Amino acid sequence: MTGTHEGPFMGMAATGKRIDVKLIDIIRFGDDGRALEHWGVSDQLVMMQQLGAIPEESPK
Repeated sequence: MTGTHEGPFMGMAATGKRIDVKLIDIIRFGDDGRALEHWGVSDQLVMMQQLGAIPEESPK
């Protein structure tokens, strides 16, 4: 997912920074075409690092 931090998020004021985060969504559909279950995972650590809330580890 990509986006721009334009408003309050998790207690952080808008930074105007762009984010680019990998995510996975898995949806199980029934025979009628309706979504029955959803699992989702996103890389929250990378997102918070890109927003500047968590420092990126520097190489040693």
